[in-house]
Amino acid sequence: MKILQDKPSVTALILPKFRFIQSMTWGLIGVCFITLSACQSQSSNSDETNPETVEDSIEEQVILENATVDQVNSEGKTLWKLDVKKVVYDKNSKAANLEQVKGELYQNGEAFFEIEANQGKIINDGEKVKLQGEVVATDKRNDTVFRSEQINWLPEDNLIVMPASIEGKNPQFNGSADEGKYHTKKQELELTGNVKGTSNDPALELTGEQIKWLISDKLVQSNRNLKIKHYQAGSETVKEQVTANSGKLDLAQNIISLTDNVKFESIDPAVEVTSNDMNWDIQKQLVRSNQPFKLVHLEDNITLTGNQGDINLETKIAQVNGNVEAVNQANQAKLAANRLRWNLPTQNMEAQGNVVYQQRKPSINSRGEQATGNLQTENITVQGKQGEQVTTEFIP
Repeated sequence: MKILQDKPSVTALILPKFRFIQSMTWGLIGVCFITLSACQSQSSNSDETNPETVEDSIEEQVILENATVDQVNSEGKTLWKLDVKKVVYDKNSKAANLEQVKGELYQNGEAFFEIEANQGKIINDGEKVKLQGEVVATDKRNDTVFRSEQINWLPEDNLIVMPASIEGKNPQFNGSADEGKYHTKKQELELTGNVKGTSNDPALELTGEQIKWLISDKLVQSNRNLKIKHYQAGSETVKEQVTANSGKLDLAQNIISLTDNVKFESIDPAVEVTSNDMNWDIQKQLVRSNQPFKLVHLEDNITLTGNQGDINLETKIAQVNGNVEAVNQANQAKLAANRLRWNLPTQNMEAQGNVVYQQRKPSINSRGEQATGNLQTENITVQGKQGEQVTTEFIP
């Protein structure tokens, strides 16, 4: 570490690892330090002063005001540079306390992170920089602003640790949590504990216990329980919401991919969908599952299951393929087929392939190749292939 001057004419003192650069406006203690250092060399023959004692006392602590503190790596590239109102460096503990901090963090020799704090501490000659008190930091590469009461910067690990409440904002997404970690090289923010994330377009709110925000890739992902709400634009009305054990939000495409114990709920149409795999394209208003799923029409209490399918939230039409079965829970009427198209507002269904329709009163079991009708009113017409008859069994 070096104590240097922004302007020439003041002597520099060599210290380890990082440097103090003090402006021409010297604090009183700084003047005493330089004066004592000079007096010691000129009064070595004095009987009243022990030179070794004076030198040791001076070198144990450096106190400067209106100074710049920086650190460089073995290649001479700057790791960080901080302007401070006051700095107190202790040689024995290899630490420096800072007041009113403002500066930049560097990567590959270029400043990428601006930072401000009320106070700070440089630990172990620059291995760690700890900033506290209304810390505001900005990553200039992606316009993300971080706010916290404490930020710990580990230059060698390309890591910023935020052990206190953290908030990160950029034009696409806002995230907050009890604590966080920012991997500066990868531009990835990890948020843990009471996580809340929001976006304006579309109006989404994400809550959970842990997320990873890949800022440069415009992705938010989690491998823990999460919940996402989609609001009506400009209001607090929830249009749809989904919960899952893990998931990913693509901020560029506005697509949510969810896995493991997924539950999707919509107000209009009033449906509930459960599966272990689901993609929700918010822009296209399309919910799709490539694994077995269950769709429940909440108002009419009709359940639809199948191997895969999708729901268009705009047209309110569901299409299901593979081992399809629709059941009216009120009257236990059933319609099974290979494929089924369901118009949710009208409740009309169109089924194709190995169709089986069953009802209780009167008890009917009808088989054919296709069917149309309304399961709620038990008005279903079954048809066979061309030239084939429909098999219908009436059970007394």
